[in-house]
Amino acid sequence: MKYRDLLDKIDTKLVNYFGNYCEVRSLDFFIAWGAATEYPVIGKLLKKLYNYFCKYYAGFIVPQDGSLSRGVKIMPYESILELIKRAKVGRIWPCSCKSFRATGRDNIPRATCMFISEVTALDDITTKYSNSDWLPAEEIIKCLEECEDAGLVHQIMCVSYPLGRKMYVICNCDSHACVPMYLKVRYDIPFVRSSGFTCVEEDLSKCTLCLNCVKRCPFKAITAKNGVIATNPEKCLGCGVCVSKCEAKIRKMIRSPRESFHDYTMREIKNNPERAMTVADKGEYPTAY
Repeated sequence: MKYRDLLDKIDTKLVNYFGNYCEVRSLDFFIAWGAATEYPVIGKLLKKLYNYFCKYYAGFIVPQDGSLSRGVKIMPYESILELIKRAKVGRIWPCSCKSFRATGRDNIPRATCMFISEVTALDDITTKYSNSDWLPAEEIIKCLEECEDAGLVHQIMCVSYPLGRKMYVICNCDSHACVPMYLKVRYDIPFVRSSGFTCVEEDLSKCTLCLNCVKRCPFKAITAKNGVIATNPEKCLGCGVCVSKCEAKIRKMIRSPRESFHDYTMREIKNNPERAMTVADKGEYPTAY
């Protein structure tokens, strides 16, 4: 317990320091570190160190609202609506990545970083609602709707060991500007981690080849070849941005645990069903298990 308490204090101090004083410099450093992983002599060592660092600090994808099928059992932190309802979101701030890196389109929302008022343990979010006065859920939901319509990806940035235990900000990320997403796609650095779901096509014979899924996929997991859509399950991180814009409504999210945090989630759903919830329709909060 003393060890965990010490880690909690370190987490909070690191978040305050980097978030308030040198976030942009940190992003520059992360990009340079990523490029250095391709150096011929020391690249492999730097890549190994980067992977080790990302065991402590990384983002976990949260599926878009409406991308999970109705009736699926989830934990509260797997629903973006339930997450913002329970977390203590103190303010919505302009995204540092979008402030100094080009976005995919000019109309991408800029104020999309939802800061948690304190480093929050996800275990607390599964068991109780915040009783503090912070931004109302309705205000945050309006921002989320704009982000989802623009194809932005929900992430909870976690700073903790074991990874995924605590979060300090909910990000809504553009695939062109987001530094963690860029590092994942360009250098396969695990700065962004799966939601625990992956997307599949249920009946390709109904596909209209609208190609919305190919255009919207931020991880280049979906391809169209010879008139056939295919999803690479290794690249798909389960963000769900392709599901909402599929004209044929054939894209579906299924469980695909990859991280130890996902194993924890599955154990919680099985062993503590009173903490779990059931996915509802888009725009509706999940219901009790």
